[in-house]
Amino acid sequence: MKKYKKLLSVIPKECHWVLCDQNILRSMHLGVPVQRKLKGNIFKKLLYTFRFEFFRYFIIALFGFLEISRLWFRQSNKNKILNKNNFPIKEPIKIFLTCNIFVLSEIYNNYCKLSSEKVIKVVQDDISSMSSIYHVNFFSLLKYFRKSFSTIKILQQNILFEFNNYRLELLTSAARRIALYSFTRTFWEGMKETFNVLEVNLLNADISAYAAIDAGLNTKFQLHGLLSYSVLVGNFNNISLLSRSEARYIETLPVNCSIEHRKPILPQDFISRELTKTIVLVSDLVTEEDLSMYLEAIYYFNTLNYKIVIKTKAKTGLLNSQEYWKKIINKHKFKTVSIDVDCSFEILIKDLRPKFVLAQSSTVLVDSLYLGIIPITFCKEDDIEIKDTVYPLLYSCLRWDIDQNRIKEMSLGKLDYNSVLKVLLNNELIYEYH
Repeated sequence: MKKYKKLLSVIPKECHWVLCDQNILRSMHLGVPVQRKLKGNIFKKLLYTFRFEFFRYFIIALFGFLEISRLWFRQSNKNKILNKNNFPIKEPIKIFLTCNIFVLSEIYNNYCKLSSEKVIKVVQDDISSMSSIYHVNFFSLLKYFRKSFSTIKILQQNILFEFNNYRLELLTSAARRIALYSFTRTFWEGMKETFNVLEVNLLNADISAYAAIDAGLNTKFQLHGLLSYSVLVGNFNNISLLSRSEARYIETLPVNCSIEHRKPILPQDFISRELTKTIVLVSDLVTEEDLSMYLEAIYYFNTLNYKIVIKTKAKTGLLNSQEYWKKIINKHKFKTVSIDVDCSFEILIKDLRPKFVLAQSSTVLVDSLYLGIIPITFCKEDDIEIKDTVYPLLYSCLRWDIDQNRIKEMSLGKLDYNSVLKVLLNNELIYEYH
């Protein structure tokens, strides 16, 4: 991570939109190859073929211009939410930039409840969603396209010798994303000039986020998952994090921002709690092969006479859906297993008061620890996602692959539950993956 921090400190802030490529930063951190899809590989080969800078910049300019033209023509004239006729221009508003993901609706609803101003939801990188609020002017788009193009040259001039092997990767990233950055930058500049935007709430630190930062808007990065080292954290005005360890990591970066983070249950509150002989198994399967670990856990806790509740995702037709788990339960004829999909995780924990929460790398493992419930992870030491995660998951949770005896001893009263919980809470601030 020292290399990454060094790069962040020498690259000018206006170039961060190029640098916020998670594939490149992950490669820098873990030493793995940069993963690209078909179009990305085509661009990389094209830029590699033309070694002279003039030809490379010509290719970027040509494809970039064609792409910004395409994006501009895709703007919709229908369903304009904000305009001079139906909305007071200078009335304060907040923008909530969301991904088109069902589970984020709860975050949006909570944000609206806490805001006294009107909140406008925009779907990230969705041209029709953006144009329903503000239409980008083509000449303004050309202006910011030119500015974006100049920052690519600045980046290439500022890359240190030790990062020379990433020069082509960064150029490829810039070529693929210059049009989207130029469009979103023009959008945010227009919003800033036309409306009284108090805050832009961002769920991802990517192109749209850095376009908002570069436009000079007040930005809040509200993390909805575990923070990765491969996420570029720039100069947001405010960052809201899930854990203390993530906050401590941000404080080591060369950025200037206000940091908020959740605080765990205090040790003196452990004694007053009465936990039930229940486990909550949170379904965050990545592939069907992962199911074997979940089944092993269900059989294991069945032998210890635990009630088992599976927390699934609300959407149907997915690997982690209610329908999927109903089929699994019927197939294996589990009698002490039930499914919950309706309420939030925190409400479920307060209602059930379980002794353990099991998942792979879900944020619920942080939530359960901070609520005073011992989390158990299915992840292993060689999981590459874990190595890229700031939160020390393997040290702040019990591990299914090595800690089953400790779990059994706690269930039989041979090992003090609260002592283990305290150790896990302390481990969060002791261990780091750097």
